Amino acid sequence: MAQDVITDSKGNFIFGVPTTTIQPELSSKNVGFTAPIHQFYRKMYYVLDANSGDTINTMAKSQILFFKANAVNNSKSTLIFDKKTNYSPVVELGYSWGFDSLINPSAKAGFYFTYSVSAFGEYQNFNYYDTINDSFSNSKTNRFSPGIRGNLSIFRSTKFVISLSASYQHSIATDNLTSYQNRSNTFYIDDNVASNGTNDGYFSPIDPTRNYRLSISLPQFWISSSLGSKLPFALTPYYYVNISDVYIPKNNFGIVLSFLSKKFDRFDRNSNGSFNSEARFAFAQAFNIGYNIVSAGSKDPNYFFVSGTFSLNTIKDRIVKGLPRPKKK
Repeated sequence: MAQDVITDSKGNFIFGVPTTTIQPELSSKNVGFTAPIHQFYRKMYYVLDANSGDTINTMAKSQILFFKANAVNNSKSTLIFDKKTNYSPVVELGYSWGFDSLINPSAKAGFYFTYSVSAFGEYQNFNYYDTINDSFSNSKTNRFSPGIRGNLSIFRSTKFVISLSASYQHSIATDNLTSYQNRSNTFYIDDNVASNGTNDGYFSPIDPTRNYRLSISLPQFWISSSLGSKLPFALTPYYYVNISDVYIPKNNFGIVLSFLSKKFDRFDRNSNGSFNSEARFAFAQAFNIGYNIVSAGSKDPNYFFVSGTFSLNTIKDRIVKGLPRPKKK
């Protein structure tokens, strides 16, 4: 299933690795979980040691059917649930090709990858803002907005990752809209549009439109080990763009500092450089502090955000327990 290791403030994908465990997820404006439903297929990867001829297992991967559910806060900068909060429940069903366990991935020359594809639906239940009376009306959108997404993560040994994501949703646009309070009358003149200074409203068509999100990120794990840090971390520069029928493309760029449960770079090597046959790794826990440096067209172009995930064991112990070990010399 698609575990989102790093997300933005609304829980959108920045970097992720499909796994076989239940993964609760939390960010500044999102809370949810991902869970496996069914394991279709499992494969063990290995290489042969050129000197000894021993088999060195590198990783175990599985095809998984997964389910994901979360709630996104659309009206506040932090995730708060009260009667005034405008949030959208989202459900997702998908297929992933990911890790049961990473064993000795640095023995595998070149690159290896994981991916996931899914269909999702968001229940949009927004109140419309009455610009004449300066208040929210009783009218609501009350619609189910479908979409599809795909994620791909390409690993280079245990050093770094290239992570890509693309999504499409037929929905009422809610991201990166123009605030009517902040827009100059040089560009927009309407006596009915006003602000009492306490509500934040945006220009958006009532009808659903085509909305796209494309992202790329480059998680760097080698920095932590090269500095000899006792606290494992990764630095991830990211870029994503939101594209819609109703606004020009909105570019976002930032960087995320992720604290991991243990180091990833060279986790499968002993201090003398030899392979550690007992080593295992999974992206089970991560706590992220992000800084969005550029957010074109946004009311808050620069902002900090936090996100995180952790693992609840399900079928993982059964899978890892049965892994064959490399032959000993």
